[in-house]
Amino acid sequence: MKSNDLRQYIRTNILTSTETCELLQISRQRLSTIVKSGTLDPIKNVAQTSIFLRADVEDYIGRARPKLFLGNSPPLYDYSSYTNRSLKFFEDNIHSLSKVSSIFIYFDQMDALLNNFFQPAEDYKGVLLRGLHIPHLIIRDINGQELWLGGCRCGYGGVGPSGSVEILRYLNANFNLKFPQNYEDIVYSNRVVNFFVNDDDTVDVISRDSFLDSSDDNGYVSAYYHTNRLVLLQDPIRSVKGDAEKKLITKYHAFIPNPVEVFFFPNANIAKEAGYTDLSQNAYNVIIIDSSGRELWLSSLNISINNSRKQDTVQEILELCGFAFEEDDRFIQKVSEWLSSALRLVRPISAPSRYVKKTSKNEHDF
Repeated sequence: MKSNDLRQYIRTNILTSTETCELLQISRQRLSTIVKSGTLDPIKNVAQTSIFLRADVEDYIGRARPKLFLGNSPPLYDYSSYTNRSLKFFEDNIHSLSKVSSIFIYFDQMDALLNNFFQPAEDYKGVLLRGLHIPHLIIRDINGQELWLGGCRCGYGGVGPSGSVEILRYLNANFNLKFPQNYEDIVYSNRVVNFFVNDDDTVDVISRDSFLDSSDDNGYVSAYYHTNRLVLLQDPIRSVKGDAEKKLITKYHAFIPNPVEVFFFPNANIAKEAGYTDLSQNAYNVIIIDSSGRELWLSSLNISINNSRKQDTVQEILELCGFAFEEDDRFIQKVSEWLSSALRLVRPISAPSRYVKKTSKNEHDF
């Protein structure tokens, strides 16, 4: 494994205690209890933290999901992007919740989406792509009931974060939550803020920057729900600069951290026949599927370029997805054949067996 690939693997699959708490959406106190019970084992203990393997944590989530994520009833959701309306909704509905267990605040809705806070829009007959409702602030009680607000957020000194601070002050005064002294500054200065309430009403805080790489603005996407999966679609109009697909994969790596399959369609017509189009009938002929089931749709092969450049694009996409292969003439010949024939599926040799589908004659492994 190349050095850069190894670094990326470690960043994606090795988690600290703090990252594990956020993924499990629990307090450090609760994580300590789980570890002591033996149901989740760290791979290493270092000073004041423990190191976990993402696969172990996700396996634990699968086994413990009914206990970890209790919310089966729909959230109380104001669907508003206006802070004053969200505050009024909060005032009218907060007493529908019992003891508060956690609070999540996001600057960017994409970070909320990564933590699975979303609702598919109304299902219109004959439309496969459904829009998403994504909140900025979520309050969860010990029974799993949630209150979602769209107009209160974090990450800057403006009206939205001020609304979030007002809500936290109310919870501090009326729900006896013991926030850290600098909780207001934390809300204003971080793009993601998680509060987890312990048994004694003290509150742990986990704050960080966004998982999204914001160094380049060319990675434009739209989020949808498609056949029970979250999908991100590349914006074919605004993503026009060179190497847009590579920048987009890098920027949204947190959405597809462990790709297990990549579909290539040689042209737009075949992609449309397979149903990979948006509401404007733009075709997407590179489909990246993550082990989580999430998908990233790219339209990179629609670019009017010569075959040699297309071959390079395919190779670069596979490398960014972590697929290793021998760089020889055989690979180039194979890519050339793919781009003039039917749909091709690529999956790495190391893909977990539970994600591997029945192999057809048009599927290849690396």
